[in-house]
Amino acid sequence: MRFLRYVFWLLLSLLFVLLLLFAIRNTTPVRLRFFFDQGWDVPLILLLLLFFVIGVTLGVLASLERIFRQRR
Repeated sequence: MRFLRYVFWLLLSLLFVLLLLFAIRNTTPVRLRFFFDQGWDVPLILLLLLFFVIGVTLGVLASLERIFRQRR
């Protein structure tokens, strides 16, 4: 079982390094356009991270009912 723990941490570390390299490579500013010619210049990785967090939050909120129902 210790071997699997080392493999798990090795894969997790590899994933972290890959995501870090992805973030470093995607610092190009992009323009997020809103209505009425409003815009926001932001690095691409920050925009991706923001929408990822929004998606995770919505997913957790959508599953809260089922989680609380299973606890009873």
